[in-house]
Amino acid sequence: MVKDNKAAKAELREILSQMEEVRSKDKPTEKDVQTLQGLLVRAKALDADIFMNEKGQPVDNGQGIGGELFGSVRASSVTYGVTGAKSIRDVFGKEHRSYGSQDIGSIPEMMALVKQGRDSRLFDVRGAASEGVPSEGGFLTPSQLSDVFYDDIISGSEVMPYAKMYPMKSDTIDVPAFKASDMSSGGAGVAGGVKAYWSGENSTLTPQEAGFRSMKLTANKLTIFSLSSNELKDDSPGFEVALGSVMNAAALHKLESCFINGTGAGQPLGMANAPCTITISGETGQSADTINAMNIKKMYSRLLPGSHKRARWYVSATCLPELLSIGQSIGTAGAFVPWASFGADGVLRMLNCPVIVSEHCAAIGDLGQILLADVSYYGIGLRQELRIDSSNDYAFNSDQKAYRLKARLDAQPLLDKAYTPEKGLSLSPFIKLAAI
Repeated sequence: MVKDNKAAKAELREILSQMEEVRSKDKPTEKDVQTLQGLLVRAKALDADIFMNEKGQPVDNGQGIGGELFGSVRASSVTYGVTGAKSIRDVFGKEHRSYGSQDIGSIPEMMALVKQGRDSRLFDVRGAASEGVPSEGGFLTPSQLSDVFYDDIISGSEVMPYAKMYPMKSDTIDVPAFKASDMSSGGAGVAGGVKAYWSGENSTLTPQEAGFRSMKLTANKLTIFSLSSNELKDDSPGFEVALGSVMNAAALHKLESCFINGTGAGQPLGMANAPCTITISGETGQSADTINAMNIKKMYSRLLPGSHKRARWYVSATCLPELLSIGQSIGTAGAFVPWASFGADGVLRMLNCPVIVSEHCAAIGDLGQILLADVSYYGIGLRQELRIDSSNDYAFNSDQKAYRLKARLDAQPLLDKAYTPEKGLSLSPFIKLAAI
């Protein structure tokens, strides 16, 4: 333990400076990740020593005394992702920046200014696109309006608040991640290459090197293109408000679909299509288009350790009649107790995991009709900027106005393959039911 808090805080400041330098790199190497991990360990140790010296007791729940020195480190991990985000500001934290004219107070006002095209506030916004491509045209919405748009999507999503979110300051980021674990006999060990051993006195230790991988997130372009008649636009005072709501709903619908079923080709890679996803087959002799208790038991049993308290069932509405019929008889009277039931909070749960009815899951009997997912193992990279544009020229001959909205993001599972335990079958945070 350090005795001099002044010296300890000075060292902690220096370590935090080094960590920030490493974390600011757009494409960190495996060596950078290992360096960051070592600095993080030392920083936490110093923070604990400072707390002990000043409070006379050990750190409680990881809350050290470093305050402004260590706050950013304590709130982050080696992968600097954010889980439990409820807003775009939660994702970007201190990196969240304001841009564009903050005098533009609403999406309808922004749309009206885009229509005019020569308001000075729009040029302020256009000038803010320092990382964009000028030839693409359009106008960045002011940061406060981008926040409203993204916040509505995040709050309406059944995936984003539970995923690990990454702020993207450029078109691509390389997220440092561990390779999948293999704890079988002769396997690589946890964290992609680390195992613990019992060692005797003076025995030679076995050298090991943790295996990291670099997971690249590329900001794919999500676009919405809409045409409206000039009569409708001019005769409907609330047109811009309605259009903004429709665009928001359309963006959310497409994102939710890709978070589950995305192919990874020019779009996010969905949880159901991940290399680490495990598929559970139906039982021998099971009738088509049915779901039985053993299907559910096997899916639940293949979850990664620690995922049971966070997992969520994503199911097609066509599966509900089967799921609500699964249960068991209790007592001598044989009272039926369903596995799926509503709690006091109004949430439908099965085996204590929330059941989310999603139109993006396959219909009953098809592959992916049910997905059991611990979404904290899903990474989403998000660009803060949102671009919006309009044109009177595109459909001039039909007297229509064109509107275009563009956002950029990417997503994919954080594991490269399923986990192999010391004993038993492979495990994963993503389990789906096969076609039956």
